[in-house]
Amino acid sequence: PCAHRRPEDLDRHLEARHVPQLFWAQEYERDIAEVFDFDDFSRWHGRRFCSVLLARMLTPLGWHDAVRYLDFPETAAFINDGYNTTFAKLRTKGRFEELAARIKRIANQHAAGELVDYKQRRTLLSDWSGIDLDCWHLLRPHDRPQDPYQRFEPSRRAHASVWLWCQITSGHERAAPIPLPNHNLAHHTYFIRDTLPALRERLEILEALMLRTP
Repeated sequence: PCAHRRPEDLDRHLEARHVPQLFWAQEYERDIAEVFDFDDFSRWHGRRFCSVLLARMLTPLGWHDAVRYLDFPETAAFINDGYNTTFAKLRTKGRFEELAARIKRIANQHAAGELVDYKQRRTLLSDWSGIDLDCWHLLRPHDRPQDPYQRFEPSRRAHASVWLWCQITSGHERAAPIPLPNHNLAHHTYFIRDTLPALRERLEILEALMLRTP
């Protein structure tokens, strides 16, 4: 900690609590993804690495402590040596300095607006059980037969809850307090591709209501 040096070109209003679990999606795809194109990095890993790196810039934490600060689950999937490996690969390819510069530029752009306390959001939603049945009945499209099981649709409701949590916290699906119905993240991407479009507008209204709720 005593050796930590906060980059002078980071906005002074930025704090580690303003860092999302997964780096801001739009900016990552537009400005950063290409930096990782030399290896088989998933977008989840790339965004997570950027957030952990930004948290380390802002506060004196090692890789694993930064992961814990961002409230990732205490599992081998998140607490591992992959950060050092990625860091070394970026250094070897001569891309680390460019990545750090882009991360700082994007973080400063967010600081110029209204900063979001993602740490607080994750804390407030840490015991959220997801969209309840009554609310789900109002959210879901009504173009299917209303037999009891279809009306409850537990799998789709869980996927929608995880998606909404990720929207509010910019968090990782596996860090959500609501478990995914299937261990394979591909099933969640199928939900986003095939089912979410019919639900999105109503879910975004619910998101706005939740953000306004103390």
